[in-house]
Amino acid sequence: MTRSHMAAHTAPKSYLDAQFTYEHPATDGQEMIGLRVLKSRCVGQVYYAGIQPYNAAGNKPITAAICLFRWNPNAADGMILGYKDMGENCGPNEASCPESILDLLEPTENEYANRLAGALQNTGPAPQAEDPGRCFDPV
Repeated sequence: MTRSHMAAHTAPKSYLDAQFTYEHPATDGQEMIGLRVLKSRCVGQVYYAGIQPYNAAGNKPITAAICLFRWNPNAADGMILGYKDMGENCGPNEASCPESILDLLEPTENEYANRLAGALQNTGPAPQAEDPGRCFDPV
């Protein structure tokens, strides 16, 4: 996408946080629904977030959102950001999710999500980006 499509967002993290934060009011036959980002972080060119859906009845279980992104603010064609989003139930998985986000997630029976959590326990904390100021907003 181009810089103009990112509106006021200057980096992938702030843009993706905004994409996962919304509230749709109730309409005829549809209940109010919303989604909020509880915590997010970029590791390399992967965005991880603990997100919580909600409706008029209350909060729903917290889950993870993962986005693989390509950030090139100097792209000759003006296409500075591209991303692919997926949930914790998708596979194959990126396995660098920060522990602070994993700690937010609800227990699950999903094979991919549990395999990801197991892989993370065996590999230790997520690596730090080489130059976080270049690619995304500070944590």
